Amino acid sequence: MTEKISINVIDTICDTNINMDDIMAMVNEKCETCENDPENDDENDPENDMEKYMALEIDYTFNYTKVQLEHISKYYEISIRKKRKEEIIQDLIIFEINPQNLEIVSRRIYMWKCVSDINNDSYLSKYLNITT
Repeated sequence: MTEKISINVIDTICDTNINMDDIMAMVNEKCETCENDPENDDENDPENDMEKYMALEIDYTFNYTKVQLEHISKYYEISIRKKRKEEIIQDLIIFEINPQNLEIVSRRIYMWKCVSDINNDSYLSKYLNITT
């Protein structure tokens, strides 16, 4: 079963014109900030990769449903066809610990956080329609 997520933000009070280019510029700026973080200096350490793998595996196993993992996989354009939850988790982790994918991973994490923050906000949540 394929599920679609659509997000609609309706702001009838503020008449500020914000276009998609402005939003993407803010996201790209946030991603660049993540890339320049001094905590990311030891990325080439194999032991660090194993720790990341284990941490992500535990996080995805206990804190995400298969449907949520499928949405993340689709965002990364990773095939989910006929895969069990454990296989999806393995593919996601391999993708996310690859340094070449740092930008898209940072962007996905940031965007998911934005949606979560809006959804948890008492005022803005009224204007966020998520249909699954």
